This record gives sequence, C-alpha cells and structure tokens, in this order.
Amino acid sequence: MNRNTRSAFASIMVVAILPIVGTAMLAIAMLTSSDARRTSSNEQDTQLRQLLLAGSATVLERSSRWQDLPAAETFTVALPTTIVERQALLDVTIKIDGNDVIANIQAAYQNRSANQRVRLQKQNGEWQIIEAALQ
Repeated sequence: MNRNTRSAFASIMVVAILPIVGTAMLAIAMLTSSDARRTSSNEQDTQLRQLLLAGSATVLERSSRWQDLPAAETFTVALPTTIVERQALLDVTIKIDGNDVIANIQAAYQNRSANQRVRLQKQNGEWQIIEAALQ
C-alpha cells in the first residue's frame, strides 16, 4: 500500500466509525440523565417515608398524654431547618372514629407528597397503633 492508499483508508474508517462513536456518546448521555432522575426520585421517596414515620412517632408520643379520646385537631410537626429549607412539610389531622383515633398524616417534600392513615386504639390503658396504611 502506498501513502495515498493508507490515507484514504484511514479517512474512510474515520467516516465509518464517527457515527458509531456519536451514537454511543448519545446513549451514554441519555443513560446518565435517566440515572440522575431516578436517583433524585429515590431520594424524594426515601425522605417522604421518613417524614411519614416521624408523623406516626409524633402521634404515638402525643397519645401518651391522652387520658380518653382526644379532641379533633390539626397540627404541623416541627422539622429541622435543613429539611424545611428543602421544602419539607409534615401535617397531622386527628379525628375520632367511635373508640378509635384516626391520624391522617400528610408529608410533602420538594414537588412530591405522600399520605398515611394511622388508627390508634386504647389497649391495656395505652394508645397503640393498630393499623397504618398509605393512601
């Protein structure tokens, strides 16, 4: 092969491989973007679950001060400043259903939200969570 033939062959190979490399780079960029969105979504879901747990724990802690059925009320659970700055909010609404107490817990974090309904019953002189369901 002479010099011109090698140069022509190299040029043809570059032209042939360039679309393959471009397609591979585009695929990697799309996968990276998708992975970043999934990671962000997982972080939000995890934080919402933690907020719902904090709401349930708050309701259970408050129940230790109830002698009988409490009055219906709505309150906001105080959260650390670091999470409030990231648009977190945790509200609880207490309602009475017969001899049970129903706590509706609403958690919000950034642009997502989650709700949980917790049912408490007085057993052996103490309020116990007997049911919890996501809504």
